Amino acid sequence: MENGFHLIAGLPQQGRALCMPRREQKAWHAVQDESHALEAMTDFEHEHPVVVGPEVAIDHALTDMMRHGVRALVVVQDAEMVGLITAQDILGEKPLHYLTNACTHDSCLRKDVLVADIMSPIDALPLLDMAALQIARVGDLEQTFHAHDVTHLLVVQRGAATGWRLRGLVSRTRLARQLGHAVDAAGILDPARAALQLAAQ
Repeated sequence: MENGFHLIAGLPQQGRALCMPRREQKAWHAVQDESHALEAMTDFEHEHPVVVGPEVAIDHALTDMMRHGVRALVVVQDAEMVGLITAQDILGEKPLHYLTNACTHDSCLRKDVLVADIMSPIDALPLLDMAALQIARVGDLEQTFHAHDVTHLLVVQRGAATGWRLRGLVSRTRLARQLGHAVDAAGILDPARAALQLAAQ
């Protein structure tokens, strides 16, 4: 062509859906109580969040968590965060409680439970201001987790024109691992293993 540009050859249609790229997870390092709290945060400016729609079945959401190696999905509707769903939500008692007490679907079976049915809505989640986290320590995060009894803390930041936006999250399980505490397969602290680790030190 005269301008030196050329048509880029396309691939033939695959006849099936395309796989999403695998999420690259940054390696985390050990921290102490006095360490900077930001060392325990997953920063969404550098590591994209894994999202799910509220209308997705919880078993599909769990599959997404396993595929991406995460324990929580940000629930997004119309480009806005509306809640958070965790592996503990799906594997715990929430689905049974919903089916027993609140199900309004035509069929009240586990396969019919949707993310929206058991997620934690945004107004029920503890939010941490990024400005406060920048001067906090890991010990402060531990106290915050203890006070709220949640598995994740959301970190938000005030934007110039858009109001508050999601900046990152802190996982209780990851923090425990960074601190060297024993964590069982479900991501819950295992006191017996923790005691053995302490005795061995």
